[in-house]
Amino acid sequence: MKKVFLIFILFVTVQICFAQNEFAPIGAKWWYTIPGIKGNPFDSVLIYKSIADTVINSQICKKISDVNNSSIFMYFNNQKVYYWKYNQFNLIYDFSLNPNDT
Repeated sequence: MKKVFLIFILFVTVQICFAQNEFAPIGAKWWYTIPGIKGNPFDSVLIYKSIADTVINSQICKKISDVNNSSIFMYFNNQKVYYWKYNQFNLIYDFSLNPNDT
């Protein structure tokens, strides 16, 4: 019985350690500040919120809205984030890059 319990604990631990977090779960928010001319960090604040899942060109995406209710469509794949613009997906972030990569 102890062996079964230990194997179960090992299995659960491995699942937790290697589980991937979902990119932009619905309800997630990001706050960006853009300093003004005088350097006040609160001159302009941009807020983005993940509001829905959708499909574009057979790709499951996240619909992300800003404070003006403008929408951005993004998806995450292989450490890269893509966004929809000009009727195609474009790379916006590449988390697999190392220092000095271009």
